[in-house]
Amino acid sequence: MFTTGIFKAWLSMGDAVAAAQLSTCLLGFVVVVLALERASRSRAAYHGDARVATLRPQRLRGARAARSRFAACAAPVAARLRCCRRWFCCSAWPGQERAAARRALAALVAQQLRARGADRG
Repeated sequence: MFTTGIFKAWLSMGDAVAAAQLSTCLLGFVVVVLALERASRSRAAYHGDARVATLRPQRLRGARAARSRFAACAAPVAARLRCCRRWFCCSAWPGQERAAARRALAALVAQQLRARGADRG
């Protein structure tokens, strides 16, 4: 979790220079990895086999179609909720800050639920 270190240096320690240095190192690492990937792909050779039949799309019906649609719609939402939960509850936050973040999240959720109840009622 290199990015956590960047945010700790910047926000917790108040050292913007250290955060900038760490982020520059991370950016350099990403550039090197991308260059290595591009170099490895440039030497790749692809060939097709004429004997392999092409796959045709298959229409799903009934329960399989419903499950597939639900999974396709629910997966991004579940991933986003998991990220939010990790952000507010992870160990990167010190004890008191973590408790304050949990209280703020609970208050936000309660406020949204009250607002929805007022809209419906």
